[in-house]
Parts: sequence; structure tokens; C-alpha cells
Amino acid sequence: MFSRGSNDGELKSPSGVTVSMNGIITVADSGNGYIKQFDINGNFVNKAGYVNALPENYSFSSVASDSKGNIFAVDGWNNQVYEFSSDLSNFLSKYSCASGYPFDGVRSISFSNSDKMALVVQANKITLYGVD
Repeated sequence: MFSRGSNDGELKSPSGVTVSMNGIITVADSGNGYIKQFDINGNFVNKAGYVNALPENYSFSSVASDSKGNIFAVDGWNNQVYEFSSDLSNFLSKYSCASGYPFDGVRSISFSNSDKMALVVQANKITLYGVD
């Protein structure tokens, strides 16, 4: 379905995926430094990353969506989690921590159906957080 490469409709090193309720596929493409979205037929929809949302170099390792459809992208290289609107058009927030704190070595994140809990997978542990 997807070609290997660096163009909008291509993936270099896909490392995480989530599918929205309306069928939009969101992929963490760590090789290109982008979060890319595709429709159910594999057609490119949108992207967020180095050139159009954030001024940093990062390597996205995972993506998740909450019940509102917002996209959370894990950057394990920089120990950060970025929050975007469901269509990736708006950067909403960045969650980061210094070494030794909750997002140190973060690899993956997922949410419960009610968004009351977040499961964070790190290099050497899995933690369940309550979310307000």
C-alpha cells in the first residue's frame, strides 16, 4: 500500500500507527521525522514534522489518539510527546521531561477509551498514569 521514500505519500521507517474512527491512518515515520496521515485507500492526506510544525530534529517512534481524535506523537530521542489536532493542522502541546523523569526513554503511549488512563512504555518499564 505504501512506497518507501521521502516524498509526502511515502514512508521511510514507519514505526507506529493509529487509525481514527473516520478511517484516517496516522503513521509515525521515524526515518523521515514526520507524522503522516493517509486515507483508508492509502492516499496521502497531511503531515506534521520538522518543516511545518516544530523547529527541532526528532525521531517519532509511536503515535496514539485520544477520544477527541487528537494525535499524540512520541519522540523517544528527545524524551518528548507532542500533541496535534486530529488532522495534524495544529500543534497543541509538547510534554517533555529531563532525564530520569516520567518521559525519559519513552517509546510508546496509548490511551484508554475514556482517556482516564495513559499507558507509557519506556526503555525499561511500563507505567500507567491517571489523566485528568
